[in-house]
Amino acid sequence: MAAQLDKDSTFTGAPPSFFSYFRDIRVIQVVLQIVFIILLVSILSFVVVNVYESLAERNLVPTFRFLASRSGIPLGDSPAWYSPDASYGEAFFVGVINTIRAVSVGLVGATVIGILVGILLLSNNWLIRNISRVYVEILRNTPLLVQLYFWYFVVFLEALPKDPTGIPAPGVASVPWTTPIMLILIFLITLLARRTSHPTRMTVGGFLGLIVLAVVRPAMLSNPDLAGMVNISLLLLIGIFLLISFFAPKGWRGLAIGFLAMTIGTILGAALFELLYYFGITSNGQALHLSIYPVFYYSVKGIFAPEIIPTSVFGIWAVFIAIGVALSIVLWMLAGHVTETTGKPVPRGTYAILAIVIFGVIGWGVAGAQARPPTVPIADDEGAIEQVPYSDAINSDMIPFEDWPLYRPEPIVIATPQLNRFNNLEIGNVLQPQYSALVIGLIVYTSAFIAEIVRAGIQAVPYGQIEAARALGLSTPQTLTRVVLPQALRVIIPPLGNQYLNLSKNSSLAAAVAFADTYQVGTTMMNQSGQSITGFSMLLIVYLTLSLLISVVMNIVNGRFQIVTR
Repeated sequence: MAAQLDKDSTFTGAPPSFFSYFRDIRVIQVVLQIVFIILLVSILSFVVVNVYESLAERNLVPTFRFLASRSGIPLGDSPAWYSPDASYGEAFFVGVINTIRAVSVGLVGATVIGILVGILLLSNNWLIRNISRVYVEILRNTPLLVQLYFWYFVVFLEALPKDPTGIPAPGVASVPWTTPIMLILIFLITLLARRTSHPTRMTVGGFLGLIVLAVVRPAMLSNPDLAGMVNISLLLLIGIFLLISFFAPKGWRGLAIGFLAMTIGTILGAALFELLYYFGITSNGQALHLSIYPVFYYSVKGIFAPEIIPTSVFGIWAVFIAIGVALSIVLWMLAGHVTETTGKPVPRGTYAILAIVIFGVIGWGVAGAQARPPTVPIADDEGAIEQVPYSDAINSDMIPFEDWPLYRPEPIVIATPQLNRFNNLEIGNVLQPQYSALVIGLIVYTSAFIAEIVRAGIQAVPYGQIEAARALGLSTPQTLTRVVLPQALRVIIPPLGNQYLNLSKNSSLAAAVAFADTYQVGTTMMNQSGQSITGFSMLLIVYLTLSLLISVVMNIVNGRFQIVTR
């Protein structure tokens, strides 16, 4: 018995054999992972060594030194400082800038249009709902490359005129004084109608008066013989609506008040300008004559837009704008606190905008009142410099364009496009057809997917929330913006981030429309220098960084709108 115990203890107390470890599943997992890593490193080492030796034989060892060499790459859509004599590094930097330009504008445009179309997909109007559905289905099921070809080759190269066409057409326009008066009155009538019990009828009355005046005034000007009859008819209508405002049922008095406010207000306004003309304050009591200059030009060369130029006093105005923005933030927070504590709705958006506008106007006046030099050096036709009084130089437009930032009194100057005799742009900005086609294609294509995401997010909100909002008396826009969309964002934001990532990566299709983005410049750089490994590494870093930035931002936004639970 003792011998048996000794035998068993010897057996149980003996150290495990080497092969017994391979019966342990944990050991097997570790060994397999080590083997896999060894195989992976071996294969990668084999590939890297062979590629390196192959490139070394052709004197193409991967290096970043070529970035300092002259590129010789002409880029159509590039900053003023770039030229073909710039280095490869500068050319690649221009491509990155162009990619960021396209992606940033595309993200904003696709978001706005996608949200709008997504809401219209749920419209009660049959026509609007089905038009939105057709928009989504066609764009979602058509390849982006085909759409880019359509926008570039069909719209921008074929549909647009060959010579630049100005918008609006240049010339002299005669604007009747009654036109701005009518617009101001219809705006005021709409605002006042909201405070009445029958806002629709009062607004309809204002538009009815607008239609009557739009018909009466041309008849009076075209045929003076009918002026007396037209005046009598107009006075008769005013008398009828005046009686309605006193004796008609209360629900219909708003119609008469709107009509009377529009007609009588327009007549009094026109009489005021006739009085100003009588005293010589205005040159014409009937109309204002304006010289019209094109603000935009469009052609196959692109879209020519105004140029925004900050002047030497822009910093002063920017300080006032910053103060207005800071005050608007404070007002927004205070108004929100009042609403949460008292339940009283406060129009904090209106207060915030007014704060910015008021300080902006004050800053504009302060900046424009800064001291100016008494004279301005102006070069004559022969190149001689002449000192011209500052007021004369400003009033006669003698200051050359390049000196506007130094001498113009405004903080910001909006320079309308100007063309030379060859129809080339001298002043202004140009949106190249390649850039426009890429951005529009990305916006339209991605907005179709975002619209479906928004539609699904809105339908994910329980219908009881909408019924509760209606029971509280909220209007349809208030229900959508204050009840439905805040809850729908929890469903919308995660897939929305995926669409943003798709848009940033789809921007590499810019090569199809010859737009100089990161991918096109990178491939051209690799073809010329032979540095394919380095070039693809740079492309990988750029697109990876862009995607990670979008992911980080969307994760932060998603965390902000998710329900916090324990």
